[in-house]
Amino acid sequence: LIAGYGFYYFVPRGHTKIIQETVAIRTMAAAFEKQAGPEFPLTHVDDPMSVQVYLNTLRAPVSLERAAEVLHGAEPAFVAVNDSRKLFAMHQDYDLAWFELYETPPAVKYGAAIVGNRPRLEKGAGAFCVGPLLIKLHGVQLLKATDSNLALRVPPEGGDVVVTNEGKENRKLDLLIVQTRGENHESKNLVPGEIWRLTFSGLMKER
Repeated sequence: LIAGYGFYYFVPRGHTKIIQETVAIRTMAAAFEKQAGPEFPLTHVDDPMSVQVYLNTLRAPVSLERAAEVLHGAEPAFVAVNDSRKLFAMHQDYDLAWFELYETPPAVKYGAAIVGNRPRLEKGAGAFCVGPLLIKLHGVQLLKATDSNLALRVPPEGGDVVVTNEGKENRKLDLLIVQTRGENHESKNLVPGEIWRLTFSGLMKER
C-alpha cells in the first residue's frame, strides 16, 4: 500500500513538473520568435534543446566564454543560456550594457534566458556563433544556419557577411545566396582562423 501511494504521489508530481518546464520554455520561445521571426541570429550555449525545437533551428552550441566574446563585440548579439547569472558574471566594464530580454520563470529548474547587448531585438545586422563558426551579418536576412550550411537572402540594396572559422580543424561551409535574380550556391573549406567575406552591392556580388 505504501509503495502504491508513493507511486501515486511522486510520479504524477514529477510528470507535472516536467510539463510545467516544457510549457515555460515553449512560451518563452514563442514570445521570442514573435518578435524575432524565424531563423534569428541567436547563439546557443547550454539552454535546453527544446528551445531550438520550438524555434525550429539546429545550431551547435558554444562555450560560455565564446558567447561572452560575441556579446563583447560592437555588433548586435543575442545569446540563449540556461543560467544568465553565469553569463552576466563575464560582463566587462568596457562592454555595452547587457540585457536579459526573455526568461522562463525562476521556479523552472532547467529553464532558459536570452541575453543581448541591445535593449531589444535588432534585425538587419548581428553576430552569432554556430559551433566553431563566427558569423557577422550586415543588411542580409538569415534563412538557415548550421555549422556546415548557411543560407542568406540579400535585398536589392545589398549587404555583406563575414564568416570566421574559430575552430582548430578545417570546416567546409556550403552557402546559399538568395537574391531577386535567383539563387547562387557556393562552398568553401575554411582552415582554422580563416575569414570568408562576401559583399553584395545591389544585385552584384563582390569578393
